[in-house]
Amino acid sequence: MNNTTFLQNTSELALEHDAWSDFSKPHPLYIVLPVTLIYSIIFLTGVLGNVITCIVISNHRSMHTATNYYLFSLAISDLLLLISGVPQEIYNTWYTWEAPYPFTETICILQGFAAETSANATVLTITAFTVERYMAICHPFLSHTMSKLSRAIKFILAIWVISMCMAVPQYHH
Repeated sequence: MNNTTFLQNTSELALEHDAWSDFSKPHPLYIVLPVTLIYSIIFLTGVLGNVITCIVISNHRSMHTATNYYLFSLAISDLLLLISGVPQEIYNTWYTWEAPYPFTETICILQGFAAETSANATVLTITAFTVERYMAICHPFLSHTMSKLSRAIKFILAIWVISMCMAVPQYHH
């Protein structure tokens, strides 16, 4: 490597370092305040809507159907993602990477595990629900004999167990 190449590489590294150092600077208030407001609105409406969905489905016997149980599972998944993700995002908006992480490593791992589990459960629940709807539309007689509430409950429990198992490898050291 000649001196010219070395100097070019060194100056490129210096530029990269300067670009990355911008991430450690505090964000200006004109960005932080609207982002915080938007995240807060998403959090409050999401939590309120999903809690109401769970209450309505669980308290009304007529709502105890396979379809509504899948919706209940999606509401729980959304709540888990909201609770584990949005407060962290608001914190990250206000504090930069330079600030020490105020939580323990265990909290960090649990937050990531909850978010990963939630994402997996959402995808698998929507897939199971889609298969159920496909069976009901394309094979109504078969669907009528197979589609029982107890079957949906077993599928939903399996979905959550599989989702947690799929989230474990993400946090292996």
